[in-house]
Amino acid sequence: MFRNRLKRSWLSIRRKTGRTVILTLIFFMMANLVLAAFIIKSAVAAQMDYAKSTLGGTVSVQADMDTIRKDQEAKMQEGGNPSEMFKEMSRPSVDVKTANEIATTYTDYIKDYSYEVSASAS
Repeated sequence: MFRNRLKRSWLSIRRKTGRTVILTLIFFMMANLVLAAFIIKSAVAAQMDYAKSTLGGTVSVQADMDTIRKDQEAKMQEGGNPSEMFKEMSRPSVDVKTANEIATTYTDYIKDYSYEVSASAS
């Protein structure tokens, strides 16, 4: 029975050469596209590793404004006076002394740093 299947499949391939050629080309192209996708994926991963190793990292320290807003909303719901709360509200910042301590403590990891302060006025 198994030999009969092989014989019939071989005869089908011989009889319908046009369909066989087209299917072979389609399978060949699909295999090439899959292999190309794997190659692109590995190349992108290698480039990402290279970029990470050469560029280094950037760290920024700033206040968590979402938490500050939630605290202010909780105070408002408790019945706080909005004008007094606005006067009390200040944006916490990192002072120069703390920034210098961080930079001098981790000299193996930090090449350079900059300190920026922003303020707003009404």
